[in-house]
Amino acid sequence: GNPRSTMELAQALVERGYARYELGSWSLPSQLASDALPASFSDVRRAKFEALGADARELAEILAIVDGYVVQPEDLSALTEHRDASRLAEAHAALLDARVVEPGDAQVLADRSWLEIVRDAVDPVRSRLVHRRLSEVLELRHAHPTFIARCLLRAGDETRALDVLCAALARGSLVD
Repeated sequence: GNPRSTMELAQALVERGYARYELGSWSLPSQLASDALPASFSDVRRAKFEALGADARELAEILAIVDGYVVQPEDLSALTEHRDASRLAEAHAALLDARVVEPGDAQVLADRSWLEIVRDAVDPVRSRLVHRRLSEVLELRHAHPTFIARCLLRAGDETRALDVLCAALARGSLVD
């Protein structure tokens, strides 16, 4: 099996009170109810995600949305509702504790499983808002116009996306 998955399942059993460490060894009840074990590994992670605080969930959602874009760590606070760097740092620490992100890479969810779980949880209204903010960050960073246009399309602003692409085409910057 997968050691990470095994550890997360074991942690879920401890948190639910089914597994205990006593006198140097682990113990489980002789019988477990059918609902004691999660139906899937995704259910373990989904419950862990839902148990996070609002700021940590927001940061995880932003990381899922920006996956595939080049975004600097200092840009992440501009994508949050509160735009507060200290709250962002606390949210990141919570994601590290929950192993949603890996140490040393604050901008990437730990694996594809987390990416899918978090993306499924993102409210469409929040997704459009973050994509709007992301388009603004990318414009300030002089990112490729297709990335900016993609964000604008996902934000629901087709007119602005076309304007960005047409302007880039007129400048000749869409031809690499």
